[in-house]
This record gives sequence, C-alpha cells and structure tokens, in this order.
Amino acid sequence: MVNFYKLVYGHLIACFFLCLFMSLSGGKAYGQLNGSYTIDKNAAASSTNYTTFQSFFNALSSSGVNGSVNVTVLNGPYTEQVVANAIPGASASNKITINGGGQILQFTSTTSTAQHTLRFNGADYVTINNLYIKALGTTYSWGVHFMNASYYNTLDGCTVEITNNTSTTAANNIGINMCNSTSSNTTLGDAAKYITVKNSTIKGTGATRGPVVGIQVTAQSQNVDGFITLEKNIIQDFYQYGIYIYYNSKVDVLNNDISRPTRTNSTTTYGINMYYYCYRNNIVGNKIHNLFTSMTTLTSTTYGIYCYYNYSGASNSVVASNAIYNIEHNGAVYFIYAYYPFGIQFAHNTVSSDLATTNTSVLYGMYVYSGTTSMTGTSFVNNIISLTRPSGTRYAYYYYASIPQFNYNSYYVNGTGSSNFMATGLSVYNDFASWQSGTGNDANGSYTNPKFANVTTGNLAPTTVQLDGQGATGTGVLKDVNGNNYSLTEPDQGAFVTDVNANVTRLTLAGASNCQMQVEEVKVWVKNSSPYAQSGFNMSYRVNSGTEVVEPFTGTLNPGDSAQFTFAQKLTYNNSGAYTFQARIKGKPYVGPYVVTVKAAPLGAEWMKGAKFNGQFFSGNIGDPDIVASPDTVDFNLLAPTGYTNANYGTAWTLSATSAKTTGGFTIPASDYTITPANGSQSLRLRFKPGSAFTDSFAKFTIRVYSNTTLCYAPDIDRVIFVAPRPVAGADVSDFCDGDAAVFASTSTISSGTMSYHWDFG
Repeated sequence: MVNFYKLVYGHLIACFFLCLFMSLSGGKAYGQLNGSYTIDKNAAASSTNYTTFQSFFNALSSSGVNGSVNVTVLNGPYTEQVVANAIPGASASNKITINGGGQILQFTSTTSTAQHTLRFNGADYVTINNLYIKALGTTYSWGVHFMNASYYNTLDGCTVEITNNTSTTAANNIGINMCNSTSSNTTLGDAAKYITVKNSTIKGTGATRGPVVGIQVTAQSQNVDGFITLEKNIIQDFYQYGIYIYYNSKVDVLNNDISRPTRTNSTTTYGINMYYYCYRNNIVGNKIHNLFTSMTTLTSTTYGIYCYYNYSGASNSVVASNAIYNIEHNGAVYFIYAYYPFGIQFAHNTVSSDLATTNTSVLYGMYVYSGTTSMTGTSFVNNIISLTRPSGTRYAYYYYASIPQFNYNSYYVNGTGSSNFMATGLSVYNDFASWQSGTGNDANGSYTNPKFANVTTGNLAPTTVQLDGQGATGTGVLKDVNGNNYSLTEPDQGAFVTDVNANVTRLTLAGASNCQMQVEEVKVWVKNSSPYAQSGFNMSYRVNSGTEVVEPFTGTLNPGDSAQFTFAQKLTYNNSGAYTFQARIKGKPYVGPYVVTVKAAPLGAEWMKGAKFNGQFFSGNIGDPDIVASPDTVDFNLLAPTGYTNANYGTAWTLSATSAKTTGGFTIPASDYTITPANGSQSLRLRFKPGSAFTDSFAKFTIRVYSNTTLCYAPDIDRVIFVAPRPVAGADVSDFCDGDAAVFASTSTISSGTMSYHWDFG
C-alpha cells in the first residue's frame, strides 16, 4: 500500500479526482428577444449568438423585444454596412444595449445614397457602448447616420473614425450625421430626437483624411425641439465644422473638446456652428483649441463659436464656460461670432489669443451684430478676452448692436507690434476707459492682464489676484469648463475658476539616490503668497510626468505662511534609473524637477525545487506551503538574480541576511538545515531535514539578496514549509473460506489531520 499526504486548510486531506461532464445545446430563436446575447463571428449562429451586426438588427426588427436586451460584441473586426430598422416592443423599459468592447465595425461605401457604416433607420432605445466605428470610403463616408424618427438612442464611449476620405464636400464626409436624408446633411425632416452622444471620439486619421463635419444635427423643422445631447466628446481633425447645428433647437453641447492636432488642409473653419433659428440650446463647457497645429501658415477665416440669426426674443440659448484658445494660423479669427443673437446669454467664456507667434490678420474676441435692432434678452457677462498675439489688428469687440446687459467682463488687448483696440463698429474705442464712457457698458468690468497659468497647454486659469471673485452673481452658470464650482457669492470671470498665488516651494525627499523597490515618503513645502487664506485645496505630485497623486490639504494656510505636507501615498521605486519628481497645488504649475537616481536591486532570485526532494513542492507561501515529513529531506535551489550568475556569488552578490523560524516564532536549529553557497557548478542550496519536534508546524525560511555592485538589496524572499505528520500504513483482512469474498480493512494511522490511501494488489 502506497501512502499520499497533502495539506489543505492546514491539514493533510485525501487526494481525489473529480470528473464533471456537461453537455451544451443551442438553436434558433423565433420569439421576441429578451436577455443576453453575443455578436461573435467566430462562433456558430444560435439562439443567443449572431455572427454579424446586421443579422442581430434583422432579428430585432423582425421579432421585436419584450424585455431588456444586452449584447456583447466579440472577435472583431466586422466589415459590413449595418441598418437598424424600427424595433417592435422597444421602450424605456425594454432597451437594447450593445457593449462593443472596443471591437471594430467598418465599411467602405462607394455610393452617395448609402454612405454610412451604421444607420439608425427608425430604431429606438438603442445604446451602443465602446464600439470603434470606421467609415473607410475614399469619397463617401458617414460613420453613424440617424434618420426616419430614430428616438432615444445613445452612443457612449465610442470612436467614430473617418479613415480614408479626403473629400471636402460636407454631404459626403461626416462623422455622425443626424439628418433625414440618405445623401444630404442639411435636409430638414424628422431624423432623430432624444439622441445622446457622449464620452466618444470623432476623428480623422491625420493630414487630409478625416470628416468635413464632426457631428451634424439637422432639425425636423424650425423651432422644433430635438432634445439632442452631445457631451464630453473629443472631436478632432475635421476639415470645416466640429459641430454643426442646423435649425435645431434644444441641443445641449456640453464639455466637448474640439481640436485639429494633425490636420494639414482646411477652409473657413467653425468650431461650433449654431445656424439659423436655433432656440433653447446650451453651448456650455466646451474647449475649442489648436485648430491649426499642423498648418500654421494658412490664412483662412476661423470662427470659434458661430451663432447665426437666432432671431427671436424667446431663443433662451446659453453660451457659457467655453474656452477658445491657441488658434495658431495666420488668418482672421472671430472667437465668438453672434449675428442677431436674440435671447442668447454669453457668460463665463474665456477667449485667448496669447501665443508668441505672429498673426498679421485681424482678431475679434467677440463679434456682435444686430444693426439697430435691440437684442431682447441677450447678455454678455463675466467673460474674459485676452489678445496679445503679436502683429495684426486686435479688437476685443466688433460692436454694432444694442445689447441690454453688458457688464462684469475683463479685457486685455496688448499685442506687441499690433494695432490694439477695445472695440470697433458703431465707433472706435481705443481703450477700456473710452469704451465704458462711450457706451455705458462694463461699469463693473476691468482691463487686467489675466496672466493665464499656461497658455500653451490651455490652462487659462487667471493667476492674478485682481480677477479673483470679481464676477457678477445670478447668471445661473454653476461650473467652469473643468467642472469646478463657481462661488455663488463671488464668482470668477471666465471659463476657469481663478487661482491665487499659492504653490509648492520645494520637495523634501530622502536623498538624491536610492535603491530599487525601496519606498519614498514624499514631503513638500507649500506657501501661500496671496493675500487670502487658503484651505480645502488638493496637493499633488507626479514622477516622470506620470499620473498625479492627489491628496487633500487639511487645515488653513494663512497669507504669507508655509507648511510641510506629507503625502499618505508613498512611492515604491519599482525600476532603476532617474525619477523626476514634480509637485504642486492641484491646478497650479509644477515645481521641480527634483531628480532621484535609483540603483538596481538584485531582483529575480527565487527558490526552485532541488534534485533531492522527499516531499511536495507547491507555491511555498502560507496559503500553499511546501510539505515534508520528519525526518525526510527537501532541497531548494536558489535561481540567481537577473543579471547575476552562480559563479559570481560572493563577489557580485551574496546573502545579507537569513532567518529560519516557525510561523509561531520558534527558531529552527542549525542542525535541521544547511545553506550551501553558490559556485560555478551549482546554485545556492537550502537543505531542510526537520526534526520530529516540528511536526504539525510551519517552517519559514527568509533570505535577503544583496548586490555588492550597486550596494542595494532586494525584498526578502520567504519559503514556507509545512512539516507534516507521517502516516503509518496498515491493513487487515478477515478470515474467509475458499470462494468467499475477502474483506480488507485499513488500519493505517496518522497523528493529526486526515489521509488518503489506496490499495495495491500487485
């Protein structure tokens, strides 16, 4: 009889084999859809799996739904043109959710009447998450198209890419098109309502490839609400329009980032275009910037936000907390353009033309025209306009209008080598004082250099104390472009909550050098140089320009005071090399760099099973220890650290410490184990032959590997071994006569735990 023993939950238990047999079956579904499904082209079609997007949408439109449907997309890409028709049974409680998982849906269109990769053709209550949609056509390419009364649909976390199209015709080249036509982007009709596009990216692939229009929203008809939300999207490398709202009302354009980092051709450009009879729209919290990064010499005209002929006292649109900056080219720029802007509230916007490069054209911070017609309900409050880009002509305003409320704005027009004016239009105003006295506007405004924190990176938070809390209350605008709350009693002007002069002055680290895998406690000194007490702010540090560690500062820092701040989150030096520390009050410029050189530790050493091993070799930790019974012997060989060899043990590396104890704290005598150093022919060896006194206990051996080269040591290496009780095999058989069945009984014993055994009859 052969005995086996193994520890589970601290005891020896029986080894056993468990066989589990399962059978799977599937078939086609003919009823209404309800529950979980997959789109997986690598799996067979079944009642729960569809091999194409179109087959899934065909099932939805033919069978309908009677409950929520959740779909997971696997094993892309999918190359197909997809149409989602009306879905019977779809409702607020019976929604269809497609989890794209980052998979690709792509198609190459070659016709002007079917330019789409994905078309919503009357489908309602569909949400698509995290799908990568490519329109591959070279002449015709719409990523996503909504038409024929497609309601209550959402794109969340998706990417829509116009991959190959170099066409400059808007109707043929659109990222997302909400228009009730198969070939146009400006045909009125009931295309879509209650549509949400959020957390998504709409882009080209650089140079001349990309959409003419990032997102197109076309109305059913004049003054009909669309209930469209475009929120927290990234729109990049379009040819002409970032977002184009055509006649549509009740459209929320919120917190989008619009830029063209790699585009190399363009025409007249519009960041956001709100064109003709657009009412009750919210253009709030958007960043429009870097539209000419790769085409700085172009001289075409640019409009940041374009509001054209919103001619009604009931417009009630809001253009607020938008930041327009770093328009790098050499053409005319209208940062905000408003033509007959009835009932539009312009509040808390920041306009910056403060790059160091020259622009020889004309710049208008705000262009307002309504002739002699009073713009009922229109206001321009709490905005910042800064124009300091050299050369050319600078106007904070073109002003040919009658605006009922024009106050609490801040201006700075001071471009070197430029012609700087406060305003032109009805009259020319050379400076802010003449603007105030000549128009009666901005009685509570100011002419102040905002000293933006970092124009290049778009951190347009003013750092000058004069602009801290100088805005008007009662605008209804609660958050800045970054989502920070404005004070309800002393709001800041512009799109960024104002920072005062307070920041980190230095870092305090353990030293200029350290060892890999050691831990650094990061301390900084912070000083408030502003005249206001500071509290409730966040401190941050980063290493090698990586992710910030952000923690709250507790207490109050009075004017002129300094304090030391210790971060609770410490840094482990996982790799060798230079670590560049920078720290700041969150939102302020970084202080540093402070460089720590980290030397390599002798990592990579680990225990391997030796040639002599009368036991069981497992993970060697307390949850899965190795096993040996007294007085058997187990050998462990130490794999040399990475970059070291057994031959250079004692010269390049060695053991700086060893420990042999039970987990209960009792020292294991040297007579029970030996450590043999490594040499050119063998690894360092630990041999353990436990005495019976350690039965039913856990032996823990700890070593520390040290580099004689870098003078650093690696984290301790532990090995836990359970000293198991030894079973005593025994068997008995009852008396029997010839022809009777023999009855065998095990008389095996073990001092503790359980054991398994099997019979061997030869």
